[in-house]
Amino acid sequence: FLVLDDANVDKAVATALDSRLNNCGQVCCAGKRFLIDDKIFDEFKKKLVEKVADYKLGDPMSDETMLGPLARPDLLANIERQVKEGVNQGGKLLFGGKRPEDANLKSGNFYVPAVFEIDNPENILFREETFGPVFALVRVKGEEEMVRLANDSEYGLGCTIVSENVERAQKLGKKIDTGTVV
Repeated sequence: FLVLDDANVDKAVATALDSRLNNCGQVCCAGKRFLIDDKIFDEFKKKLVEKVADYKLGDPMSDETMLGPLARPDLLANIERQVKEGVNQGGKLLFGGKRPEDANLKSGNFYVPAVFEIDNPENILFREETFGPVFALVRVKGEEEMVRLANDSEYGLGCTIVSENVERAQKLGKKIDTGTVV
């Protein structure tokens, strides 16, 4: 998930939320590694954390619920393992990253969405697929670094590029080794 320096930050955050939290992050082509240009990184991070904090976890049958549970206990255990390792490897947890405190949700597979700032591409949250509500934000300095990091993956990925300049995004998309660019 690439956010260029000319992106509308509010639109980028809304798109990131839709991408990462759809089906509680249990979508193979969901955004996972968020590479954000240094010029707008702090604004993006601040707005994303504010929006994630507003997400209401709960019964997926309730109209008030914005985020339901993970599908299985093993998926929850894996997300907890990855988040713990991500912190141990120097990832800065900005929000969430735990089971909810609400007594009604503790016994289910619920997980408060985690927002991380990652400064090491060897961090597990950059290397492994997180199949749950975890945002790994990476500050990048320009398109060259963005392309290098985007292509630094063993997986056949999908890619989203957020920019106000469609031609620029299309040109950049041709440099990304991925199955799909949106």
